[in-house]
Amino acid sequence: PYALARDEAVHASATGAGVDVAVCQGHTLCDLADLVREAGGQPVTTYSTFEKHFAAVTSRKPIRVAAAPEAIPPPGRAADSAGRDLPSADELAPSLKGVPALFPGGETEALRRMRAHLALDNGRWAAAFEKPKTVPTALDPHG
Repeated sequence: PYALARDEAVHASATGAGVDVAVCQGHTLCDLADLVREAGGQPVTTYSTFEKHFAAVTSRKPIRVAAAPEAIPPPGRAADSAGRDLPSADELAPSLKGVPALFPGGETEALRRMRAHLALDNGRWAAAFEKPKTVPTALDPHG
């Protein structure tokens, strides 16, 4: 797939330039590449098949649970895994300091914007909404 080839190219380029590259597994219980290999490179289409492959992979490479930290450091500057300070947002873009966000985040703000939008036509848009006529098992997103 494109993303894997891209990641390998970036890794090779960075390593070639003398950058120390750390490749970390994501927030999954096992390496997804191992699951794909276990499935023979084919997509898994049922949960029972996934469970079978997952059991095989985790029996060879058991899931390791990390020990809980003894203490959590106080808030302060962020650091990477090597302990080097990471720049703050203000240091990365000092010219943006004090610039208001175009779209403030958060649920309260989202609800306010939604209610304002719906009030424009007294809710007719929401009342007239119709689910797209699609086939849920079709691969064509346009029906």
